[in-house]
Amino acid sequence: GNLKTSLRKGSSEADDLRNFVDILGHRKQFWLFGDSITQRATGPTGWGTLLSHRYSRKVDVINRGFSGYNTKHALAMVKMLAQGAQEDRGGFSHVLVTVFFGANDACDRDIAWQGVPLSEYAENLRQIVEILQKKLPGASVVVITPPPFNSDAKRHAKPRSNERVAKFAAAAVGVAEEKGVPFLDLYHTMMNITDWKSYLEDGLHLSDSGQRLLFDSLLSLFSSHPSLSRFKERSVPQHFPTWSRFAKWSPSDAILGKICEYPDEKGRYCIQGQASAVA
Repeated sequence: GNLKTSLRKGSSEADDLRNFVDILGHRKQFWLFGDSITQRATGPTGWGTLLSHRYSRKVDVINRGFSGYNTKHALAMVKMLAQGAQEDRGGFSHVLVTVFFGANDACDRDIAWQGVPLSEYAENLRQIVEILQKKLPGASVVVITPPPFNSDAKRHAKPRSNERVAKFAAAAVGVAEEKGVPFLDLYHTMMNITDWKSYLEDGLHLSDSGQRLLFDSLLSLFSSHPSLSRFKERSVPQHFPTWSRFAKWSPSDAILGKICEYPDEKGRYCIQGQASAVA
């Protein structure tokens, strides 16, 4: 079936998706929305993979990276999908969305079709953040600036310049401050490193060390920004009890003891059984 149509019509297919999540349980989620730098995030050494590993059994990391896309594409996508989005009465406080565009927008428009005027980039980014805030009440939106560009690299060099990228990074920070959302200034984080060019694989995309830097920078942001404290790794409880807790029950009752998705949960996400006398 057509998923978009199902979501808009509220069909059983959309219900099946929700039931699928209900069966597997509810975790916090990181939604990674961006261009190829985000698409590559879930590679073997990617920053999304590092997040998934660090938050294993705590957070579901969902990659929505689209190679070659700019904010014009991203805004069109968000507007289209938002039309079919259904209200969630429980809110989206469990969701963190990273918005990571600008590397393609910053192309020289006289050379590459991906380029977007600076003012249009800022307005597109502003609308993307506004739509996410409206459709995902309670969610945390984090804007990430494009990284610097190494013009010495042969690949990707012709339509880009580091000086132009700097303007787009500044615009991204400006939009984030205007909308009151956290931001990660990856551009200046990298430029403050002497050998910053080694953090890029081909002048544009992140190398292994660049992936690690972005990952570490996000963790630091979670710790330093008050609105993101609930996403600190130590603040996120493990999903379902540690296996050693089952030792309190006999083998036959191990799955029937009091098991909750999270320690402070009560009601529909708990199974109450008979605890064994064995300590």
